[in-house]
Amino acid sequence: MTRSKMTIRLAILTAALCALTATSALAQAYCCMQPDNGNGTVDMPPPCLDGYVGNMHIVEGLPAGSTIELAVSLHDFVGNEVPGGSLGGTTTPFTALLHFNVSGTGALAGFNRSINVAMSGQMDSGPRSPGDAVQSFDNTLVSLSGNLLGDPDFCTLEVTAGSDFGLPSPGATTLTRLGDPGTDFQVDSFFDITYRIEFQGCPGSILEGMGGTTEDQAFITTCLEPVPVQGRTWSAVKMIFAD
Repeated sequence: MTRSKMTIRLAILTAALCALTATSALAQAYCCMQPDNGNGTVDMPPPCLDGYVGNMHIVEGLPAGSTIELAVSLHDFVGNEVPGGSLGGTTTPFTALLHFNVSGTGALAGFNRSINVAMSGQMDSGPRSPGDAVQSFDNTLVSLSGNLLGDPDFCTLEVTAGSDFGLPSPGATTLTRLGDPGTDFQVDSFFDITYRIEFQGCPGSILEGMGGTTEDQAFITTCLEPVPVQGRTWSAVKMIFAD
């Protein structure tokens, strides 16, 4: 093999290894790994670092062509999962924190905020088989509600979702064991929530005189993209050197 040919193959190998590493990191960047809770499963709601992430918006009560975009994270769950609920499995009354990254468009361009709203709610989960390597089951948000108080821009900001409010919010979860019994689970969980946001702007704020109620749907998930690792496998990389 000539020196130039070896140099080219080494360059390809280096690039392929970098691609494998980078793709693996991307695939896991927004996913939730949780330890076995001692009962062969994971507590619901799952205590993922970023919780459930997605996007909502406010459109009603704003100037024509304007919106308030909301990148959301529902996290920091505190609850106690017990048998029962509407799906015949378990139910979990909980408290949580709803974080909004706020950005305005149109006449509200340049309006950017970071807001936290204390929430309370209830999640029901369908039956699952603790100990199984893969556990898939339905979920539903029975209720989710919270109010922002004392904010300089939003004199009123009320968020509600869940079937108890006539806002159906079904979901599903798959727990996948990553190794031998007792090891961590990969948690893939989502909700198709129907939400209602009611707001009233404060005097002196860019939102002064504005107010309304937006009702819409949003997809929130523990993994922004449940992407598998793509690109070359190590076996494919080794084939570069096969004559």
